[in-house]
Amino acid sequence: MEERDRQRAIRVRLAGSQARSVQRISTGFSTLDEALEGGLPRGKITEVAGDSGAFKSTLALSIAAAAQSEGLTAAWIDAEHVFDPAYAVRAGVSLERLPVVRADTAEELLEIARRLCASGGLDLLIIDSAAALTPAIELQIGLGESGPGLQTRVLASGFRRLSFIAFKTETAVLVLNQIRSAGGADAQEVSSAGPTVKLHSALRILLEPLESGLRARFRIVKNRYATPVRSGELRFEFRGDSPESL
Repeated sequence: MEERDRQRAIRVRLAGSQARSVQRISTGFSTLDEALEGGLPRGKITEVAGDSGAFKSTLALSIAAAAQSEGLTAAWIDAEHVFDPAYAVRAGVSLERLPVVRADTAEELLEIARRLCASGGLDLLIIDSAAALTPAIELQIGLGESGPGLQTRVLASGFRRLSFIAFKTETAVLVLNQIRSAGGADAQEVSSAGPTVKLHSALRILLEPLESGLRARFRIVKNRYATPVRSGELRFEFRGDSPESL
């Protein structure tokens, strides 16, 4: 019993040391930064997930604006081809300092992401979104005709490489993703991109829109570098600056 307690104490000390040593990027929201114990971890993948209309892109734009205000560099990969420059400006983003790259396939996006991180000149990379990552062969031969598990295999390989290069260059990678409930008694969460993004993310934040105003509740359901299972509320205000938290 004493040996088990000793091993547990060692793991706690190691986890605390690891949390302190990780560099962070502020989200621009004091409540979220506090819950994350400093912000997004650099060199790691963070997943922000939720249903459609859960303010995922709004949060990502706000984080990009906060990073720019600190003199950091950010880039955006638009897999869904829905990036709205006017909305980004309202969220406080400087378009001149935010390269936006479009990608049509999962392979193309992951290669662009790897090269951007490998450049060493990027602090924050935002991918919108994992739900739109379709393998090239599936587009060529038709939906459902590419064999089971193709997307999972492509994403697993791509995210392994991306995780490695992001770690080497200390680039914070923020991946937006859609989730839905599978229904039934357990009401399990199902990711549109399968289990790969969840597996490779060091941090996972779930967003849920609140009934009134530009407000959302966040839940931190995974955090390898700080205390997980925290929650709070965010309020988005468009004043030409980054939205503010409650």
